[in-house]
Amino acid sequence: MHASTFRTDSELSQVDDSYLQVKVISDVVTRCLGNPFYVIKVRLQSKSLAQRATFRSEARSLWKEGGVAGLLRGVIPSVVRYALYSLSQVCACNVTFSFNIS
Repeated sequence: MHASTFRTDSELSQVDDSYLQVKVISDVVTRCLGNPFYVIKVRLQSKSLAQRATFRSEARSLWKEGGVAGLLRGVIPSVVRYALYSLSQVCACNVTFSFNIS
């Protein structure tokens, strides 16, 4: 490789910071969008076989009972957990890459 293709430490840290931000934001958005499905799934699993309903009917009853707040129940702890998980993944990758480069 030519010397011009190597990145300086400041360039690497800028790449790492932007990657970290994108990773955490994408994981948080994904978790927020997927949380209503998780809430409905848990409600379906908690019912006995005689009480089971379809996914659609359970979603309707959840909407009637709690509205948007019902669908987003438990989203804050879930988002915090996934954000911390994403941070730990990125940090572990950065440490691994730094050992492999040197």
